[in-house]
Amino acid sequence: MDKIIGTRGIGKTSKIIRAAYENDAVLVVNNVKYVKALATLSGYEGVNIISYFEYVNNFANVFHRPVLIDEIDGFLQMVYPDVVGYSASIE
Repeated sequence: MDKIIGTRGIGKTSKIIRAAYENDAVLVVNNVKYVKALATLSGYEGVNIISYFEYVNNFANVFHRPVLIDEIDGFLQMVYPDVVGYSASIE
């Protein structure tokens, strides 16, 4: 599992856009309009970008492709508001 970790503004979203492009993966994001514009500006046309809401409501139909989630914290807060913490390994 790939993890892109860092502070705001260092290019995490740009990196995950590139990873989605290179792996023909579905990219799940909070702000589809912004990420699509960023993908276009970065030269990554054709990345399949969907919202958190679309992903949750169509989980069984995720195109049988790899899935990358941008800003997992925001995703968890939206989908599972009762989760108040988690752990993760940095490897």
